[in-house]
Amino acid sequence: MAKSYNLLVADDEYWIREKFRTIIDWSYYNITFLNPACDGEEVLERVKTEECNILITDVNMPYINGVELIKLIKEKYPQIVVFVVSGYDDFVYVKDSLVAGAINYLLKPISKIDLVSAVSKALEILANEEQNRMQILKASSALKDRELSALIKKEPVMFAPSIITSSSVETSGCSIMLVKIHQLHDLIEENFNDINLLSYKVKSYLSEILKDENLLVFNYIYRHNEFIIVSEAGIDDLRRMAACIISNLEQKANSTITVAVSEHSYSIDTLKDAYLQAVSVMMTRGFNKESCILFASKEKEAIHKQMRSIINGDKENQIKYLLQSKDLNGLKKLLFEEIGVSSIEEKGWNFLEVKQVVRKLCNIILEYSIVNTSSEDVDTYYELSDYIESCVEKLDTQILSVAMQSLLDEVIGVQSELYVGSIKDTVKKAVKYIDEYYAEDITLGGLASKFNVESTYFSKVFKQETGTNLVQYIANKRIEKAMEFLRDSNIKNNEAAFLVGYDDYTYFNRVFKKIVGKSPREYRKQFE
Repeated sequence: MAKSYNLLVADDEYWIREKFRTIIDWSYYNITFLNPACDGEEVLERVKTEECNILITDVNMPYINGVELIKLIKEKYPQIVVFVVSGYDDFVYVKDSLVAGAINYLLKPISKIDLVSAVSKALEILANEEQNRMQILKASSALKDRELSALIKKEPVMFAPSIITSSSVETSGCSIMLVKIHQLHDLIEENFNDINLLSYKVKSYLSEILKDENLLVFNYIYRHNEFIIVSEAGIDDLRRMAACIISNLEQKANSTITVAVSEHSYSIDTLKDAYLQAVSVMMTRGFNKESCILFASKEKEAIHKQMRSIINGDKENQIKYLLQSKDLNGLKKLLFEEIGVSSIEEKGWNFLEVKQVVRKLCNIILEYSIVNTSSEDVDTYYELSDYIESCVEKLDTQILSVAMQSLLDEVIGVQSELYVGSIKDTVKKAVKYIDEYYAEDITLGGLASKFNVESTYFSKVFKQETGTNLVQYIANKRIEKAMEFLRDSNIKNNEAAFLVGYDDYTYFNRVFKKIVGKSPREYRKQFE
């Protein structure tokens, strides 16, 4: 947000006031946490001289209680957004507070989720009165995404452990719906490469199509293509909601959509467990471009079933022998025809089987390269291996096959003759294109198709002309730009990753560290 907002807490208990100070890193969101007030009289005195935009007040305080304070504030300072946090759940208190002008009534001990939702709502109300409305709405959306994502990521967060993380949502049974948009390309273009705008728009759209403005939905910031919905709905309603999401979002995003639903037995306390269960059930989906809905309760056996042994000991030994023999044609025939990397959909492999096969193949190839090539080349092969694993997420057999062929060509080190003529000009055009459109979803197959050349041939010439393979060139260009963004204190780490073409922050972090030698966070600290 360009503008800073001031937040004031009023409570007669010191430890409550201090825990509000530390439960959220307020400055991260351009919110100034004013020195808390002890009672209502102090609030009335201070708002005469201090600008206050958001007031969080207790109900039961000496001198002036919370309900009276709200009435006086709304009469004299109607622009201040007020909500109540109280240990009393009596209906009269709730009614009187809301009638007096509070936007919400939260019960102690306050949960982080409820506080984030309330502050986010307060910012949305303030946004209606500001010229830079969309900036504030995006900031409100980002606050919710970051704080709730931290509950799944389990990063160290700045709040007192005695403030619990359960929600006022009834925990007798709630599920999470993990909505994965496998291709973000069209949405990225539509939202001008602005991750906060994209996140806000998709969440608003989900609330709109599900006809619930108060739906708890957030974007998991470490994988920008994942949106999480927390719902108390029953199994039939969850199925209806999932079908509605796919029928609408599939067309809007022009992408395959997977909706994975956890079992109906999780509270907000175990949000991470519910997320991991949804991810596990997502692994059982077929490796194809058909959108699908998966329920953990129905797919539990599938999750734990014994995976097919696609690469057994004999196949592994064959791969190692062909690598030692530098038999590129034999390797390609074994991997793409016999094992079936180029016919995954026809073989009916699921997502997890593909991930396991790809990882196994990459590990065998990397193990060979460590012994037989220079350390500099090994780094290149590791980058290609990481890229191949990221290709699995696209559910596209052709893209995956082309990437795997590139790794084999690099490792075997097939010598190519000198190329002349138009192909050199094509490489120059490709380099210019990458330099300009580095943030787009660029693949070897896509470039080869764009410039009308055979992919393997193009890959060899590209390396010969530039001194590096295509994947490494794109990665270097992206990280170079990311370093510029990270030197800008107004751009967050996950935003920088998105701006240069990475919608998976974990993958970006890994690539950045390999190229720069330190993590994005460590790199940024140099300029703070």
